[in-house]
Amino acid sequence: VKKLEDLAKVPYDALNYGNKGNVIVEEIVDGLSPIFHHQVSLGHDPILGFIFGVFDMLRGTVTTLDFKGRFLMQAAEGFNERKAQNIFQAIATVFLHMLSDVNGSSAAKNDGMGLPVPFMAMFNKIQFGKVGDNDTISELVKSMFYQGYDFRHFCSMSLPVMITEVIVRVSYFAKRMHEGHAFAESVPVGLNHKKRPKLGTMLFIAHSASTAINAGKVAFTDNPMNINYPQWLSFARYSVKQLKWVLSEKPDGRHKYVMDIVNGQWDSLYSDLDNLWDEFSDGSAVVYI
Repeated sequence: VKKLEDLAKVPYDALNYGNKGNVIVEEIVDGLSPIFHHQVSLGHDPILGFIFGVFDMLRGTVTTLDFKGRFLMQAAEGFNERKAQNIFQAIATVFLHMLSDVNGSSAAKNDGMGLPVPFMAMFNKIQFGKVGDNDTISELVKSMFYQGYDFRHFCSMSLPVMITEVIVRVSYFAKRMHEGHAFAESVPVGLNHKKRPKLGTMLFIAHSASTAINAGKVAFTDNPMNINYPQWLSFARYSVKQLKWVLSEKPDGRHKYVMDIVNGQWDSLYSDLDNLWDEFSDGSAVVYI
């Protein structure tokens, strides 16, 4: 970890204060401290980091979304020289720095805080919603991060989601093969509702049930640390796809199916009329008046 930290130095690792206690940023950021800077610095986000972190590497800045919901982009004294020469070096440095921070810092006591869960900083914008002793959702998420709700926790919570995916997809594959469908048509890869509407619906139902169970667990224990964030992300993903399928793609597909049948019947009728006319007019002189 120490070698990675030395190899992948980034400008967005800056704090409000330097080693001598002097302010090194242009504007004080609420949360840019040794404990919480991973949460408010967008370069440390496992997904957003490849956008804002790369941008910071190219400009020598630190981009934050602090606990007051303020979005700031500024330079930090002593850190603004940590620039990348090109975008490829920037991406590589951001990735290596994330690896060094997954388990916290080598210099911090008890390893310190790891990386935040994806999009965790976005919750700092929610400056309302009293939950327990927390006056806002932002404060709640801050408290959860302090208690260990980080990327490591996110990965461990992803296991039930992965198991659900495997069970549903394997069941779908086995059912399709049992029904006599071709192997290529039975492989449960991808989620194109037009090609595999049954699979999409099965996944939506499975993740809806899992999410409902998790919601009940959180409500029963009154402990937000039990929120399965990956499960809720999966539920949101499949809900959007299912909603799109039900409201748009399915009606369009049904309309096309019906119209194909109607047009086919019309074509058959026209063909029968042509045959009847040919049979009636065969060997006869037809005079049009």
